[in-house]
Parts: sequence; C-alpha cells; structure tokens
Amino acid sequence: LKMRELNCEHIFHLPLSNENPMTFSEPIEQYHRELQEDQKLLRRAQVLGQLYLGEVDGSRALLHGDYYPGSWLRHSQNDVMIIDPEFAFVGPPEFDLGTSLGHLILAGNDWEAGLSHYTAPVDRSLTLAFAGMEMIRRLLGVAQLPLAASDQQKLQWLRMARDMLVA
Repeated sequence: LKMRELNCEHIFHLPLSNENPMTFSEPIEQYHRELQEDQKLLRRAQVLGQLYLGEVDGSRALLHGDYYPGSWLRHSQNDVMIIDPEFAFVGPPEFDLGTSLGHLILAGNDWEAGLSHYTAPVDRSLTLAFAGMEMIRRLLGVAQLPLAASDQQKLQWLRMARDMLVA
C-alpha cells in the first residue's frame, strides 16, 4: 500500500501539480498551467487515484501495476514475458489496460486496434481515462519518456490525454 500511495502521487497528482519539479519549453509550460487550472480534469485525476488506491468501489482483478513496454520481454518468436511484478495489486483492470494503451498511443500505434484485441469486459471510458493519465504522467511527470517528439506533437498528445480524461 505504501508503494501504491507513492505511485499514486507520481501518477495522479504530481504531473498536474504546482509542485512538479520538471521544467518544460514555453509552449508545454503554458499548457501545463492550463491543465493545472482545469478543475474538471483535476477532479477526474483525483477520482482515478482513489480507484487506484481502492478507496472507492470498482471492478477488481489482479494487476501487474506497471504494465508498460519496459516490463515486457520477448522470450521467443511467439512468447512474451512480463517482468517487475513488485507493483502488483488487486484493483481496476482498466488501470493496467489504460497504462498499456497510453504507451501504444505515445509509440504511434493503432490504439483502437490494440483495445479491440482485449476481450475481457472493461469500462472503455475508464480505460481511456487511465490511458490519458499515463500519457500526462509520461509527458509531464518525473518519469518522463525520452520521446523524440516536437512540442507540437507533445501538445497534441496532451490535448488528446485531457480529452480522454474528461470525456
């Protein structure tokens, strides 16, 4: 729980906070300030954090907790191994799916096709909200991805992420 509480801070609070220690180019900083003032977005991030911590009811499944490409290893031509289970917990399945989906989007993959291959019942809106939060985290948070993307592309992703959260 202590690790999840720390992760919750880094995923759902810090990227949208005035306490965010990261520095950005002027266009990204300007949009960051807009996000910090978006009360609907901030409330949604808070609710997602509460779901993540199990403070509000939701569907429950055993989750990896850090399900993104850095935790995936190709073992053979047809096998993939998942590593780093130290973040595993019981929570909303949409969290792992959304985290993965956020990375598919940032990698330029067809996220709709990726989502269509997931056959277990999930809340699509909640999955997209978690994906949007992961994108914001990886673009504005302390665990940023080293993406070779222009400010224009990053702003496009951030706008998409915001829309996914508050849709």
